Amino acid sequence: MKLYSLLLFFIPILAFSQDPDVQGEPIYSQSDGTGTPFKRNETVCFVLKMGAVGNDLNYPPMPNAPFEINVSTQNLINRTVEFINSSDVYLDENFFTVTVPEDPNVQIHFVQNSTIPFANYSWFNVCGTVPETATDGSIVRYQANGVPGAYSSTNAGNDDPSNEGTVEGILPIELLSFTAFAHKDEVDLDWETATELNNSHFEVQRSPDGRNYTTIGEVRGAGTSSQVLDYAFTDEQPTPGKNYYRLKQVDYNGSFDYSPVRMVTLGADSRLSVFPNPVAPGSEITIQGQKIRTVKIYNMLGQIVVDKVYDHPQSSITISSGNLAQGIYTTRVNGVDEKRVVVK
Repeated sequence: MKLYSLLLFFIPILAFSQDPDVQGEPIYSQSDGTGTPFKRNETVCFVLKMGAVGNDLNYPPMPNAPFEINVSTQNLINRTVEFINSSDVYLDENFFTVTVPEDPNVQIHFVQNSTIPFANYSWFNVCGTVPETATDGSIVRYQANGVPGAYSSTNAGNDDPSNEGTVEGILPIELLSFTAFAHKDEVDLDWETATELNNSHFEVQRSPDGRNYTTIGEVRGAGTSSQVLDYAFTDEQPTPGKNYYRLKQVDYNGSFDYSPVRMVTLGADSRLSVFPNPVAPGSEITIQGQKIRTVKIYNMLGQIVVDKVYDHPQSSITISSGNLAQGIYTTRVNGVDEKRVVVK
């Protein structure tokens, strides 16, 4: 891995010449701050430093061409850009317009929107996720280029910092299969290993968006084994809609890696039933179908007429309709699932 040195030139030709300047730092893991090699599904970041050398970098610049920066990346998806700080207290993220295309093959684009005083710089943190499909030994890389446009006396061709690393993420187990299936209001996870080496445990992780994961359980590993072993875990409280699952395999020495991701979609309506419907005033309303933690019932004006919280989630509860006047109500369970109920 090599960080290319940045050569800066300033050769005054016109009194108003301007010199856009871009510098970069090595890529690193956002989770632990370490460098290459990186693992699949790991978030990788690098810092870009951009500003002016020689004279103030003005906007609109002379001769009326904005200072631009293009950043291309390799093997990074779901890219983000965050302003860190500036060496000038008056400079902030509003001095730049940043465009981050969803397509990882399209360059990230920075445009300067105001004056950057001489010898002042702004720092941006650029991050992306190493895709699950990246192969071992493949390259994670970025390349930044200052675009001088119509500036006179710019150092075109020299503001091009870059850095790269490799992907290395073979599990210290041989994972034969990993499946996730919905069963009623739960999700069953099953996986099978052929061999294991110093395997301490598996952390079962879930995400609502495929990016931000939380650990929902842990299953002990077999240590070292050459036999085919079966594992299972049940997620008793999945969320309606999409649920993404992965395994974090952890060694005895603390090193870890991730399995491929599996996605399960749960339909809210199919998991929740409210009966009888219609219901007679004074009768009981039964709600079934999932682990119920909260129930709110709204009238047609949007006012809450029933508000229940259950410390111990239950799959079936009953509520009296004795205080409900005739009309149409909306029952909301766990803040998400909704069913209409008629009292008459």
